[in-house]
Amino acid sequence: FYYDLYGPGTRLPLGIGIDYFYIPIIFIKNLKFFYLFSLIFGFYIQINFFKKLFKILNIKYYYILSFFYAFNITFLAYLITGDSIKTFFTLSLWPAIFYYLIKFLSSESHKYFYKFILIFIYTVLNSHPTTIFIFSIFCFLFILLNKKFFFLNKKYFYFGIILFFFLISEEFYRLFYESSKFSESERPLLIDIQPKHFTSGIV
Repeated sequence: FYYDLYGPGTRLPLGIGIDYFYIPIIFIKNLKFFYLFSLIFGFYIQINFFKKLFKILNIKYYYILSFFYAFNITFLAYLITGDSIKTFFTLSLWPAIFYYLIKFLSSESHKYFYKFILIFIYTVLNSHPTTIFIFSIFCFLFILLNKKFFFLNKKYFYFGIILFFFLISEEFYRLFYESSKFSESERPLLIDIQPKHFTSGIV
């Protein structure tokens, strides 16, 4: 009932992590190859969607900007100090989320809306709720500032919202159920988190 990578007595699935259809997980028995393949996979997603994103925005030299994104301080800090492939993978998916959001708002096509919803669901299931919260606020502000509300009178939008909550419901129920069983899950706050901390991340 436990996996020896974590230790005896560990209940699985364990917390929040990369679980759902994460391709490099097939190499988990060989950790070096798992980490290497995860980095290659993440960099591929970044470059592929940055190329598409910058083409829409008419920005040249996307490889240089992709390089700065891939080797920013957040990636390096999490990878070096915490081996956090989850954080790296989540931030690697951000260009894809943003790309499909822009394509949906510019084309007003339900096809791009469903692609946006599906990649967002995939990110929710393989990421941390705090990161998703910040991503969600950014998407909301992006739509608000661009004054794009055409989807509010479209049936596919409401179907997509129902689909979103349906597909993430089991994961959030599991996390709530697991955290409610153990008092140890209520960890003391290391810092006093205030709204300004979230807004600074969005900025």
